Amino acid sequence: MKELRRFFIFTLLAIAVLSAIVLTVLVHYIPVAKTDVVLSREVQGIGGGFVLFLMRAISIWGDSWVSTMSVVTAAIIFIAYQYQREALFLLLTFFTDSLSILVKTLIARPRPGADLIAVYEDFGGYSFPSTHVVHYVVFFGFLFAIMVNRKSIPFFVRVAISLFSLFLILGISVSRVYLGAHWASDVIGGYIFGFIMLSIMLRAYLWFTAEVSQPHV
Repeated sequence: MKELRRFFIFTLLAIAVLSAIVLTVLVHYIPVAKTDVVLSREVQGIGGGFVLFLMRAISIWGDSWVSTMSVVTAAIIFIAYQYQREALFLLLTFFTDSLSILVKTLIARPRPGADLIAVYEDFGGYSFPSTHVVHYVVFFGFLFAIMVNRKSIPFFVRVAISLFSLFLILGISVSRVYLGAHWASDVIGGYIFGFIMLSIMLRAYLWFTAEVSQPHV
């Protein structure tokens, strides 16, 4: 059963890597796809001031200073409660964020233009993959994994953080497209790259946790 699980995880990771390569090539040669434009217009058709406020509220956790403070604060809290290992892995989020920015710079795909869709803010920089999505998948995904793995954390805290993390991981996809910050393909790329990075982090975390917990003679 253990070998089957490893094979399944390896297969998923291999598919994700292949998908990342294919999608990267596609967006490089087709920077503005008709499908992306249509999807953006459909999402932005959900008008209303509250919707715009909600989309901005969801995205704010990925803004540079907020994301930095949230990672550092979470790490400090885990250290305070003697979860040093979890704090260390949470800080690796900064490394994965840097990797996603590097990929974005190398691909250099332009962001959506105001001539095609509504752009609610001047985001600047490049578009693929969405670093917000990568950050949410890695940081909040790892928080979710900790809540599932660490039964010593109070149940209410685990449930609250898990639901909040899942809400942001799912909601950021709509938010980035709605705000005109990214095309749908940027978001998909963010999920794929984030999944790859999170999988590696979780694998390392679980291996390290097992090694530390094993008695040494």
